Amino acid sequence: MTTPYPAQDPNQPQDPYSAPQPYGGAQQPYGAQQPYGAQQPYGAQQPNGGQQPYGAQQPNGGQQYGAPVATKRPGILTAAAVLGFIVGGFGIIAGISYLGLSGLGYNTTLLTVLGIVQLVLSALYIWGGIVALGGKNSQLLVIASGLSIILSVLSWLIYTFQPRSLVSLIIPILIIAFALNAQSRGWVRSKGGATF
Repeated sequence: MTTPYPAQDPNQPQDPYSAPQPYGGAQQPYGAQQPYGAQQPYGAQQPNGGQQPYGAQQPNGGQQYGAPVATKRPGILTAAAVLGFIVGGFGIIAGISYLGLSGLGYNTTLLTVLGIVQLVLSALYIWGGIVALGGKNSQLLVIASGLSIILSVLSWLIYTFQPRSLVSLIIPILIIAFALNAQSRGWVRSKGGATF
């Protein structure tokens, strides 16, 4: 036996929430739309399963809460920067030795120019490694490596080629390949840095 609902006083304003509702809230007929700004009662089903319509903006840019964000620097970019530090360190030693030899009277102009170029290139390598590690710029490492390759080839044309000189070509090529890797470029771009 069911209990009848108590009669409501006609002089009282109607409260839509006090009226009995079927289980799950009021169901609207298929295709019916509520007026703009109206809220469905608690427990009512939304027309498309609760999903937002196509093109609607989602909070927090559509990312799910707790989704991992790629903020870790790729190891391949770290390797490029470390190689840049190593080449830059040896370049400083070479540049100082060129300038020292020019003071002893050996082909003074050429050794002075080589010493200055080597020191500038070494500074570019080191600075490029620092800004690449911070995600600000990976272009400096690529530029320094490209200049180093050009200088190596020019020195082979001026002097005789020696097999051990290949190291001065291989390492800059590795730095360029590491810095232009898709992961490296993607990470630098995610940090707002400059890359090729």
